[in-house]
Amino acid sequence: MIGGYLAFIGYFCLQAGVALCIGESMTGLADWRYLLEPHSLLLATPGLLSAGVLTIISRKAKSDAILPITMVVIPAAFYAILFIFGVSMDDARQDGWVGEEVPPVPVSELLQLVDFKLVHWRLISNCIGTWVGMVFVVSFASCLDIGMCRHLVNDSLSLIQGFILYYSAYSFSCNQYGHGRGSRYK
Repeated sequence: MIGGYLAFIGYFCLQAGVALCIGESMTGLADWRYLLEPHSLLLATPGLLSAGVLTIISRKAKSDAILPITMVVIPAAFYAILFIFGVSMDDARQDGWVGEEVPPVPVSELLQLVDFKLVHWRLISNCIGTWVGMVFVVSFASCLDIGMCRHLVNDSLSLIQGFILYYSAYSFSCNQYGHGRGSRYK
């Protein structure tokens, strides 16, 4: 169950990352067709390559500093490449490499995004159990180490194997004694 949960989170992050790269909404498997369009594939390539680099580094790096440094270097390299090739931010924005410029929003306006009159307050008590459960699931899953899961499965299989071997030896001994062959310690 945890493996499926973590795999879905990985898939969701990949899909969301590609959607951000190409500037299209991706909500289902059919939306991956956007990558068949040459321009969208071109826009997604740096993000997919960066994801590959981050994956390799997270698995192979010996130092804890390498991954955060890489996370800083990748966007810096992107903007350095734009600068080296003389691409202005407006040109990059026009070609889809950078998001549209939007005016800043004061923090006080965030509360205006929610119309509290439309909230069904009587249903909040029905959601509390789900909220608490989700907090525990996410907290538990985020602190899980895949290596620990592997050891848990390994230990469980070893226990089952040991039980089968013990039971087989015990059954064999009982079977031998029951058929009149007696004990080897006569």
